[in-house]
Amino acid sequence: MIDRVAAVWDWLVPSARDESETKRDGFLSTRREIHVAVIGLTVGVVCALAQAWELAGLFVFATLGSKLTPEHLSGLRREPWYALGMFLIGVGGVRCGPALVDLVATL
Repeated sequence: MIDRVAAVWDWLVPSARDESETKRDGFLSTRREIHVAVIGLTVGVVCALAQAWELAGLFVFATLGSKLTPEHLSGLRREPWYALGMFLIGVGGVRCGPALVDLVATL
């Protein structure tokens, strides 16, 4: 059982840092891409729930424009579109999710 869980974990979270080192190529194929996508989704959900749009602006600045990004967030500069895409999914999910649930319930 533990071997199966470990095999699934290895498939879901690749150990490769470069696309050429992994068997999968494409969406979320490296650990950096997964890390940046999770950061973007988390910031998007927090911004939408707290309606802290200043934080959203700061996140976009750190992703696209700032060279002051800390070392552990350097993936944001290398994979900005994963971060921004998941950020928009997080904001959209929180802002539009209740309306979609109500719409589906009435159908």
